[in-house]
Amino acid sequence: MIPRTLTWIKEINKEHNIAPELVLEVGSKNKKINRSLRQLFPDSNYVGIDIRAGQNVNRVLSVYDLTKNYDRGCFDAVLCLYVLEHLKNIWLAVTEMNFVLKKGGFFYIAVPGLGYSKHEGKSAGGAKDYWRATEEAVREMIMDGYDILSLEHARSAYKKLPVINCLGVKK
Repeated sequence: MIPRTLTWIKEINKEHNIAPELVLEVGSKNKKINRSLRQLFPDSNYVGIDIRAGQNVNRVLSVYDLTKNYDRGCFDAVLCLYVLEHLKNIWLAVTEMNFVLKKGGFFYIAVPGLGYSKHEGKSAGGAKDYWRATEEAVREMIMDGYDILSLEHARSAYKKLPVINCLGVKK
C-alpha cells in the first residue's frame, strides 16, 4: 500500500464527512508492504475479501463472485486499491463491485498509472500484473455511473511511480 493513498483516504473522508456503515475491501489480505485500511473506517462494519486466506480477510472470495454472494446495493462503500491491475477482466470486476454498492455509495480505487513498473509474483502475493490506467480510463470507464469527488495523481514513496487515486459516488 502506498502511504499517500492512505493519507488521501483519510483526508477525503474528513473533508466530505464520510463514515459508511458497511464497507467492503476487495483484495484485503495484508502483506508486508500493506497497511490495514480498517483503521481508516473505525466506526464501520468492515468486510475484507481476498482470493487467499490471511490477515485482514473475513471471507475468501473472488471479486468475480460478489453478485452470487451479496445482495444488490448492500455496501455503503467499496475499496479496491492496487487490485485492478492484477485482474484479467477488470470490467467484470467493476460490474460486480457496482452491483453490491448502493446508490449514493462510495467507490474508492487506486491504480498504477502509465510508467508504473510491473509487479507480480512474490511481491504481489503471487498475482500477475496485467494493466495500467490513464486518467481518461478511470474517469470514463471505471467511474462510469459515478460522480467523482476526488481524483489525484500521486507518486509511490519508494520509486516515485505514478498512481491514480479516485473516489466516486454512485449515481
